[in-house]
Amino acid sequence: MKVDLSSLLSSYKLVPLETHPDGLVGSIQKIIKHHGHYFLYTDRNRLLEFDSSGRFIRRISRQGGGPGEYSHMKDFDVNEHFIAILENRKIHYFDLEGEYLRTVHLAQGTSHIKLLPNGDALIKTDRDYGIRLIDQNGKLKKNFLEMNKALTIGQEFGFYQADSLAFYFSGIASNIIWQYDLSSGKGENIPVIELPEGISPEEEENLLTEQGFDYVFTNTGDTKIRHISAAGQYLISYVYKTDPDAIIYFCHLPTKTAKGYPVKNITDDVLFQHAPLSLSFSMYGQSENAFISFVYPYEIEGGLEEYKSLKDLQNYQRLQEMLDTLGDVDDANPVLFEFIPKQQP
Repeated sequence: MKVDLSSLLSSYKLVPLETHPDGLVGSIQKIIKHHGHYFLYTDRNRLLEFDSSGRFIRRISRQGGGPGEYSHMKDFDVNEHFIAILENRKIHYFDLEGEYLRTVHLAQGTSHIKLLPNGDALIKTDRDYGIRLIDQNGKLKKNFLEMNKALTIGQEFGFYQADSLAFYFSGIASNIIWQYDLSSGKGENIPVIELPEGISPEEEENLLTEQGFDYVFTNTGDTKIRHISAAGQYLISYVYKTDPDAIIYFCHLPTKTAKGYPVKNITDDVLFQHAPLSLSFSMYGQSENAFISFVYPYEIEGGLEEYKSLKDLQNYQRLQEMLDTLGDVDDANPVLFEFIPKQQP
């Protein structure tokens, strides 16, 4: 049964990012909204800040060898007190105005970071244990998840937070996720959703040994979870055997319920994109209670052309009006799509 994307959402908004010469956005690795401002990790070497209307504010630090500068950015995070830029073996701390504070050196290679309210941090590491809890000086407090093949290969996407829970997708495509309770400090592996045909961590280890990472694409007999995202009260998971039969699940965390929708049956009547990419790209961004996706203006232009049959829809007309204000769509910065799912019956 066909369903409109807008009917799955309780609220959403579009935020065109200012195309500023000092704030040009290329490929996007991560988006965090904090206290109304959007922080974008782009082109794997820049951290840019925009305000709630999309106006460019500043670039946070830059590549170099000076205090607070980095040779290669791996990840970043923002909390009530700090902006943190992660290098392989360093964390550079800045205040919320972007001023450099200090650098903490790490004992092991690190790819992702999650700042905790008390000043500690969770980091994804590259040996012995997949996740470590460290204090604000980089000292180890606790280890989680003994290293295995899935953790060694790792997911491109890092930690997510939904209310008082932090998540890390500790597999490649298995039905398992690592959950950390910020209140109790307890970490545990739990199923992403009730999925009888989902791959267990043990099965995934065997598949990685036999077939390598290609099993994700060649194994069409098992149901796989390709990526997740979490924000507010929801977790979103993208599940499939083959791409044509992919399903998007909206998981309501307080009630531990989930409802799935075949991707091919969702009509994107908000951004008029295939898949719809506006949902699939939600793993790139989050705010305190909402998911953040993105679309480039040239993609909007192409979508409006393809969906001309829907030109009488109010959303179509609004999107066309917005596009007309952006100038050259090939050079314009992306448009952010911030949304909150609706709890489905």
